[in-house]
Amino acid sequence: MVQIVIGLLASLIPSLAFYFWLKKLDKEKPGYEETVRKSLIYGMLSPLPVVGAAFVFTIVSNLLGLRNAGPIVRKAVGAFVTAALFEEASKFIMFRRVLQKSDCACSWMNVTAFMTLVGIGFGILEAVEYSIGANVIQILVRGVTLMHGGYGFIMGYFYGKGRAEKNSSWYAAAFLIPFLLHGTYDFTLSESVLALNENIAFIPVTLAILAVITLILMIVFFIKAPKNETYTAPLMPEKKTAVPVSEQPADK
Repeated sequence: MVQIVIGLLASLIPSLAFYFWLKKLDKEKPGYEETVRKSLIYGMLSPLPVVGAAFVFTIVSNLLGLRNAGPIVRKAVGAFVTAALFEEASKFIMFRRVLQKSDCACSWMNVTAFMTLVGIGFGILEAVEYSIGANVIQILVRGVTLMHGGYGFIMGYFYGKGRAEKNSSWYAAAFLIPFLLHGTYDFTLSESVLALNENIAFIPVTLAILAVITLILMIVFFIKAPKNETYTAPLMPEKKTAVPVSEQPADK
């Protein structure tokens, strides 16, 4: 038990390192640091709607007879609906709430950072749950690969691209790419699916490698983006806070 706790705490180091790094990335911009903090908090809250949605979906699907379907069908539904669809949708909704509540003039880089942190926040809470019944190596691998952070990075990057280029097709890519990666990874990693053919193991291994590549691209992006005006130009205007009547200058 002690090893599991130590492994869990160690696995959170990459997530926290990213949080503090991204918090300083554009700290001179008004409202930025506060939005970074909210992004992580909202990300940690995003599993809660997933639990409720999964509960309702389970009841409805059982009433429709899904419990009598084969194990592969049930795994597919669990991977692509209960996990990928509900989780990615919840993270995206929380991300949109973060943007709505943000007071900063968000840039493409900022938007990408916020969604990355929503994903990291989700991953932190999920890591606590996942540590129950897992071994130390599995916990550490999940922490190092930052898969949910990577999914968040992809979603934030393409969402920002859609805003920057005023092209709504990138919004679809922002959701579909993480959804497909997430669902395929969970589905092909299940024992019942792997039992169909040993070559299927190639898929989750490839996706795990892709997660590491995404992590590297994420690091490179946040190193280079502050020097690129394309990524630092405001996508949305700064929100103006109303001045209290007591602080308004008196008429002369």
